Amino acid sequence: MPDTIKAWLYGTHIANLTGRDTGKKIDMEYTHDAIDRWGIGSKILSLSMPLSTRPVPPKRSTSFFRGLLPEGQQLTAIARQIDVAESNTFALLRDYGKDVAGAIYLTNGDEHEPSPPTEYRKISKKDLARLVNETRLNQNPGESHPLGNTREHKGRSLDGYQGKLLVAKFGNDWFMPSQDGSPSTHIAKPPSNQADYPDLTMNEAVTMQWATLVGVTSTKTEIITDGDYRFMVQSRYDRLIEGPFRVSRIHQEDGCQATGTDPSRKYQSHGGPTLRLLAMLTGIAERESLLAQLVFRVVVGDTDAHAKNFSWLHQPDGKVTLAPLYDSQPGLHYVSNSLAQTVGTAETFPQLELDDIFEEASKWAITPKKSHAIVSDTVTKMADTIRSVDLTPANPSAFKIVKNRLDDFTKELKNQ
Repeated sequence: MPDTIKAWLYGTHIANLTGRDTGKKIDMEYTHDAIDRWGIGSKILSLSMPLSTRPVPPKRSTSFFRGLLPEGQQLTAIARQIDVAESNTFALLRDYGKDVAGAIYLTNGDEHEPSPPTEYRKISKKDLARLVNETRLNQNPGESHPLGNTREHKGRSLDGYQGKLLVAKFGNDWFMPSQDGSPSTHIAKPPSNQADYPDLTMNEAVTMQWATLVGVTSTKTEIITDGDYRFMVQSRYDRLIEGPFRVSRIHQEDGCQATGTDPSRKYQSHGGPTLRLLAMLTGIAERESLLAQLVFRVVVGDTDAHAKNFSWLHQPDGKVTLAPLYDSQPGLHYVSNSLAQTVGTAETFPQLELDDIFEEASKWAITPKKSHAIVSDTVTKMADTIRSVDLTPANPSAFKIVKNRLDDFTKELKNQ
């Protein structure tokens, strides 16, 4: 194992990482190159870790980089591929840190490669369907290829529990990154193999198509069918396609990384960040965008809207903006009614009323007039566009509840 991992961002060697306690903890120091480019105090890498000549507090750096890795069975699968413990964050970053969320690119030891490779292998739709199916986590250990990683070709990582494949699309053609580190442009998700949640993938696909019409996301989601097999593919908001085989990474971090919170505490009930803490990370314009996303999730009944499902984009010049909405779907047709984060004073969906949204917005320093306009505009757009969404791939029971909630919010707004 190399003693040091080099972290690159926008072509600059930004930091050096070292591991200790059998890789469970990550120590990080920023480089002079990073400070020369962005300056002391810059939050180009993370809102929770401004550039400094001093070492970053290990708790912060460990939480941030652990947040680049998958969770649950996916974490188990990639750890098994390289025969290390799931807790060995350093070793996992060493092998899977070349195509991750955002623009970070990790190289090992003396490896000098400030820019990732751009080599791809064209695949057919049938090949794509087969590879997506191989990411499902109910495969035998030798047959499962989490995120598209194999023992021979690794380098890809993305947080979350669900199986997924990182692929690229140029024009109408699909490609697999053929060299470790070539940037993916899309995320493909197979049908869920969780017995309690068999409809997860199609519900998410339909919800995200609706979110695009509402304007709370810029990602493009499509449902692909190959015979009887059906899966979803979504464009990555942290990738910019500049031409065939020319992809730029856009740096991003999620709500846990931005607040220095360990990813295991992504739910507020587990000690994770509140909505107010996330909202106050950036300026008023971003808070207003966040409020529109919150309204969408509340109406949908998104029970899994935790801190890792909100993100911020960091441009090369240091400008920070809210990322588009992602990973949203209805959850009230399942058993849980809990909100992942308190809204106003409500901790569950049955408790939640329109006034809770307005109260939450007031905590973010959004005026009552502005918050009412944002809520009304978002609900109206949802009502106007839902009839344009093909709901047939999703669970009818889930979207029956969503439609009822949308009707209730529409009526409540009219009575204001």
